[in-house]
This record gives sequence, structure tokens and C-alpha cells, in this order.
Amino acid sequence: MTKIDLANIVNNTIYVTHVDRELHIAPTESSGSDGEKDHVDLENEFDFDEGRVSDEENEDEVYPMFNPNTSFKPTFVIGQIFVSKKEFKFAAQSHAIKCRRNINFPKNDDMRLYAKCKAINCDWNIHCLKRVDEQSFQIRSLNDNHTCAPSHKVKNLTSTWLSENFFQKFQSDGRRNITGFMLDASHKTRCQVTRQQAYKAKQKALKKIEGDSESRYAKLWGYDEELRKNKPRFYYYPWD
Repeated sequence: MTKIDLANIVNNTIYVTHVDRELHIAPTESSGSDGEKDHVDLENEFDFDEGRVSDEENEDEVYPMFNPNTSFKPTFVIGQIFVSKKEFKFAAQSHAIKCRRNINFPKNDDMRLYAKCKAINCDWNIHCLKRVDEQSFQIRSLNDNHTCAPSHKVKNLTSTWLSENFFQKFQSDGRRNITGFMLDASHKTRCQVTRQQAYKAKQKALKKIEGDSESRYAKLWGYDEELRKNKPRFYYYPWD
């Protein structure tokens, strides 16, 4: 049994996988003890999908799972697993807002997601790939150091992100003033928040809250039917 190193190059990053496989020695018509030369038979080529590593290759490895409770203040490490591409993208967006940098996703498809800083001379980037036979994504390469200067204008800060971040505050005070919320969000994120963003964020949060209330109210009809069937003697008909 001989160990073979298989190298795979993705975005100028070399990934090396160590594989144990048997080398079959077959005679040829060249020199040897019987006038023949040894030949390595590698007809059964090892299947290696570019940028993706099978679970079988690292069976004993235990990778950290991303904690969704830290979505607004994420910490990234190589090998970290996200349950979905959406979760990773939201965490990367939160990182941009937290560090006051602008990032984009030049590669974004069903199999991979590549995030990088938009600053020309900044090397910050994360390469996240889908795991084999799973819906989860895993960080395969990471440069977590920004060399660019922070900015107060962060395009990754959206009304949807604001509505998610401040959802509990809107839930406790739905009449919150737009101007007050705009100033509060600007102070907390240390980024520029426009009045339009604040208005849209409030509308999205209130719509989500009212949607929850409507779904709970709709369940009353089911409860009403159960009372009619199981407790007819105790059911009160106000129209009778």
C-alpha cells in the first residue's frame, strides 16, 4: 500500500489530499529480471471533483459548526460548516457591516460561494464549497485580514438586514419613530443608515410581526371546531 498526494488547484490555492491506494505492478516488454520492466497500473483513476472533498477522505476530522446565534457578529475559521449557502451569505454580510467594509460575491452558484473585499488592494476573502451529498457548505480557504481602511458607507447594510437585527425592538415597540430608529441603527452599526432604509426595515419587521399575529388568530377557527365536536354542552352560541 503506497500513499499518493493528489493536488487540486482552486483559485490559486492548492489543496492536497492524501490517499492510500494499492499500486498494481504489471510486467511490460522492457527490462527486468526476465527482460521486462515494471509498470504502474493506474487505470482506475481516483475520482476527485474539483474544489470538493468527500467525507470519506476525512472521516476522523471533526469540523466546527457555525453558531447561528452569532450571525450578526460572526467568526470564521477554516473547515467551518454552514447548514446552507444562505446562512453563510448572511454571516458574510454581517461581517462586512461589523468591520465596515464592502464585500461582494464574484462566484455564487449551487456548488460554491466566493466572498472577497471590494477594495482593490485588500486580500480578504473566503472560499466556501458545498459538501458532497449534503446541503451544507464548508469554508475551504480563508484570509481573514483586511488591509483596507473602514468606511461608513457599507453597501452590504440593507433594509432586510436591519429588520432582522432590530426585529425584537420593533416587536416590543411597533410605534417606534423612523428618525429615532435611523439614529439608533447608525450608532449601533457605526455605518450610514438612510431614512429610506430605516422606513423599509420598519415595514418589513412590522409585516413579519403582523403575519405572526394573523397566523395565531387563524388557529382560533380550528379551536372553535374542536369545541363544537368535543364540548357541545359547554359551547356558547351568542346568536342563539
